[in-house]
Amino acid sequence: MTCPRCHTSNPARAKFCLGCGFPLADGPAADGTSPGVSLPDSLKRMMPDEIVRKMASGGGKLVGERRVVTILFCDVKGSTAMADTLDPEDVMEIMNGAFEAMIAPVVAYGGTLARLMGDAILAFFGAPTAHEDDPERACRAALDIQKGITVYADRLRLERGIPDFSVRSGINTGMVVVGEVGNSVRVEYTAMGDAVNLAARMESTAEPGTIRISENTRRLVADTIRTVPLGKVEVKGKSRPVPVYRVTGVKAKHTATRETGDVPASPMVGREKEFGIMKGSVSGLLRGKAAILALTGEAGVGKSRLLYESRNSMPAGFTWLKSRAVPYSASTSYAMVRNLLHSALGVPPDSPQDALAAALEKTIAEYSPDRKDEIYPFLAWLLHLHPDEGAGGRVSRLDAESFGTRLRDSVLTFLSGMAERGPLVLCWEDLHWVDPSSLKTLESLLILARTHPVAFLLVSRPEKGDLIEFYGRVREAYAPYFQMIELDPLGKKESARVVTNMLGGRRIPAALKKQILDKTEGNAFFLEEVVRSIVEEGISPGGSVKGGRSRKGPSVLGVPETVQGVVTARLDRLPEEHRSVLQAASVMGRNFRTSVLESTLDPPPAPAVLRGWLGELEKREFIDRRPAGPDPDPEHTFRHAITQDVVYGTMLSGQRKKLHLRVGDAIERVYAGKADDFASTLSLHFEKAGRFDRALSYTLKAAESSRRSYANREALTYYRKALKFMDSGPAGDTRVAAVHEALGDVLALTALYADAVSHYRRALECRGEAGGGSRAPIHRKTGSVFERWGKYDDADRELQSALRELGSGGDPRETARVNIGLARVLFRRDETERASKLAADALAVMDREGDLTGAAAACSILGNIAFKEGNDLAAISYYGRCLGTWEETEFLEGLAMVYNNLGQIHHRGEEWDVAVVYYTKSLDISRKTGNRYGTARTCDNLSQLYAARGRQDEATRFLRQALDIYREIGKSGDVVVPELWVQSGTL
Repeated sequence: MTCPRCHTSNPARAKFCLGCGFPLADGPAADGTSPGVSLPDSLKRMMPDEIVRKMASGGGKLVGERRVVTILFCDVKGSTAMADTLDPEDVMEIMNGAFEAMIAPVVAYGGTLARLMGDAILAFFGAPTAHEDDPERACRAALDIQKGITVYADRLRLERGIPDFSVRSGINTGMVVVGEVGNSVRVEYTAMGDAVNLAARMESTAEPGTIRISENTRRLVADTIRTVPLGKVEVKGKSRPVPVYRVTGVKAKHTATRETGDVPASPMVGREKEFGIMKGSVSGLLRGKAAILALTGEAGVGKSRLLYESRNSMPAGFTWLKSRAVPYSASTSYAMVRNLLHSALGVPPDSPQDALAAALEKTIAEYSPDRKDEIYPFLAWLLHLHPDEGAGGRVSRLDAESFGTRLRDSVLTFLSGMAERGPLVLCWEDLHWVDPSSLKTLESLLILARTHPVAFLLVSRPEKGDLIEFYGRVREAYAPYFQMIELDPLGKKESARVVTNMLGGRRIPAALKKQILDKTEGNAFFLEEVVRSIVEEGISPGGSVKGGRSRKGPSVLGVPETVQGVVTARLDRLPEEHRSVLQAASVMGRNFRTSVLESTLDPPPAPAVLRGWLGELEKREFIDRRPAGPDPDPEHTFRHAITQDVVYGTMLSGQRKKLHLRVGDAIERVYAGKADDFASTLSLHFEKAGRFDRALSYTLKAAESSRRSYANREALTYYRKALKFMDSGPAGDTRVAAVHEALGDVLALTALYADAVSHYRRALECRGEAGGGSRAPIHRKTGSVFERWGKYDDADRELQSALRELGSGGDPRETARVNIGLARVLFRRDETERASKLAADALAVMDREGDLTGAAAACSILGNIAFKEGNDLAAISYYGRCLGTWEETEFLEGLAMVYNNLGQIHHRGEEWDVAVVYYTKSLDISRKTGNRYGTARTCDNLSQLYAARGRQDEATRFLRQALDIYREIGKSGDVVVPELWVQSGTL
């Protein structure tokens, strides 16, 4: 059998390659993790089950990814000196004991042991499987390592006489690339990036027996882990010293609001109805009315915040006990019950055993003195205390079922005693991570609602499975007490209030604010974390965006590490085939078609199989099916834009490129014959795939489409991309000149005259280099730009160059167009007689050639001349002909111009209302097409009209708009500023 990795020849029945150890088995894994792959037991011993399953499903490999990971380094201080004085065998034995104390907490908290390094370990939290609280897990693991090493050090001191055996730890969180590195002989799963280097620096500068973390990590664990600031340290590769902190323990209380630096937490917004229900139900305890409230909502929607505000609003006299589940305790029996008991005792979980025992005895004596002997052994067991020999013996002799029953009865008795003293609130938060034993205990405790003033607050995500069945049983058994509150995302107005509250007077661009609201979609946690990230990194104390960084582009709004952790943790709980579907879909965009997705996946799944996968992703609320339209091809959308961002962001660039290419190929296949309708999409996918040859044609089509619809910014972007793609093309490509000419046309329309002239010049050069195509139209267009710009000598020179290019035998219509341009220049110079003759001759040529648009252009300047000479009837006749042609051809620029000119005629005749109608039509079209010169021209005319009517506020408003544009485009000669306003200082 030949190894697919290193091509070593192996015996037929070999399970692993003799050369590189790659799994070769064809049958299913012994643990059922994946068909076709079996992993060595040695690997399984070192890694959590979920990581083993992920490796098995990946064919024994872990695919490289970009991830936010928390890195933990631990090393034994003084190991080199120990090695100098002890036999190597003794050193190995000592280090094995140390590794046992260091590795066990890493595995217990779901970390990945990446490397053993003689006297140190490197561990990851967040790769290859993420959890929502990986930074906290890393800190807790480091704390447990210190506890374990302290016990181990005492043994070494007593048994071997080794003093001061200690471990130091360093932790940092950041973006890294994780995956397998190496060759066919040896591979290693590791992480690469600056975040790893900073974690190593944290460890190397820590004092023995301490844990040092970076600011990146401290910010993420601020509400759960106690830290002490240590100042700043120099770090290689960093231009400035970085702040560091020492971890001192776990905080007793978890807060629902986070306030860091100068970023205030927003008051609760948009939850008045739900808050009223919560407060009313809890307050009902004073009247002896019990309640069971189930508060559900997706991650980050604001459940904890609502709970926090409800708790703070309660008057004195309530006893509020809280238990919160965490992901790493879901397999620990009675974890939530134990947390509830800690809350009742008022003693932190990491307190010494004698303090816990004293608190338990005191609390039982206060609330259940008659039942102490009966319940103390079981509650002591919950707290990992050791009851006296007699009681402990009775507990140990019970079978599992009897023990569980007695334990639940003990908790019920204990809480009943508390409820008899006054209203009791039992809050069970994050029930979606509850361990089965705690859930069963909770269900047995609900009987209290029938007999005591007790409120159960059950908080969870809308997960499926055991929890949904639990809620069903509770609803049926306790209908008079039960109420479900489903928390929906915030609306746009409420979200905007949160942003305003958190900014605290700072200003951000309106476009950025809209982007925040669009991307976070009412998820309170996403919203607050995105705003906090922007404020901390990108807003100056004065209120503007720092560093000159543009925040206009769609990709500049990053996803904060806290949010990435939540989303990535959900992704990592998916089967690999579902994750692959999401990865392909994320490349396609926020919305994606089933047919294209099916054709993108490799190999393409059967339609029924894909429908099943998409259905599961809908149930898990990653995607939604969009309402059916006329197109029979089903369309889905990512429920959250941030989810799409995170899925896309985890993939390495090479994987993204392959998927973009496959998506582009799939669109061409699925929409054969209609691919041009998807020009902008195909341009993007082939560009992202690095296939610029294929991207070019679609980019040019997308540019033309954008230009036709007057999406000028998009047109400019596509034309510039096309030029970039052509850089690698053949020399003398005639399309280069056409693109420069098109860029000049769009820039001229938007009054970016200098840039327009620059591209027209380049187009002329390219036409000469390519040896094809007339240069006269480009000279004519350049002359038109100079004429609008008010540079009439330059305009005349360019138009004369156009005539020379055409010569005596040139295209008569192009010659006529040039003469129309010259007529405009002469008109601007008040040489109306010469201008009239040139325009009239041009009109005759256009009529003879049957060129309606050319004739309309000639009529336009003739109408201007007639208007200037006071012949309004002739002007109206000429403008009427223009109007008919340009309406028929839908030439919007021409329509804006003729409407403006008709407005001027009625303006001069003091037909104010008719003039305003024409001016308004002209202004609307100019703004729609992005014609800034046309916009300024009509605003100027409107300002004069309103000034003549004595409506100075409106006149001032339009005049300011005209002046702003004229100044931007470097043209001010045409604007008329009423002298009275200048003298009075109004402008």
